[in-house]
Amino acid sequence: LGDVYKRQHIDYGGDILTAGINSTRGSAVRAIAKLIFADVNRAAYLIGVLEQIVRDPIVAVRACVAEVLIEILYHDRNLAVRLFQQLVQTEEMLLGTYTVDLFLYHALRTHFLELQPIIEIMVKSSLPKVQEIGAKRVVLTSLDNIKAQVLARNCLSGRVSARKKMT
Repeated sequence: LGDVYKRQHIDYGGDILTAGINSTRGSAVRAIAKLIFADVNRAAYLIGVLEQIVRDPIVAVRACVAEVLIEILYHDRNLAVRLFQQLVQTEEMLLGTYTVDLFLYHALRTHFLELQPIIEIMVKSSLPKVQEIGAKRVVLTSLDNIKAQVLARNCLSGRVSARKKMT
C-alpha cells in the first residue's frame, strides 16, 4: 500500500485526487458518481459497492469516492454522512482534498454534530492544507450554527497557523 501510494503521489505531483482520477479504480468510482447523478434510484442498487469503496486501501481512490458521496448527499444525507465517516478513516491527507472539502461544504449545514470529530481532527492537523480546509469549514459553518461557533472560537484562540487560515 505504501509503495503504491508513494508512486502515485510522486507521479501526479503530490495531488492525490489527480492520482485517483488517473487510476482504474478511481475512474470506475467517478463513473459510479455519474450514474447516480443521472438517476439517484441507482444508488439503492449500489449500496454494497458503496460500502466497499469507502474502505478502498488506496487513499487516492478514496478521494474520488467523496465525489460519489456528494451525489448521494443530495438525496440521502444520513447515508452519505455515514459513508463519509467511514471514508475518512484513513491517511489524514485525504482530508485536504477538494472533494472532501466540497462534501463538507454541503454536509456541515445539516450534520455538524456528526462531522464535528472530523473537523476537530482537521483543525489540529499538522498538514497545512487539511488545517486550512478544516478552519475554513468551521468558520463558515459557525455563521449559522451555534455549536460550530464554539469550535471556531477555539480555533481563533489556538495556534497561529490555524488563526491565519481563518482570517
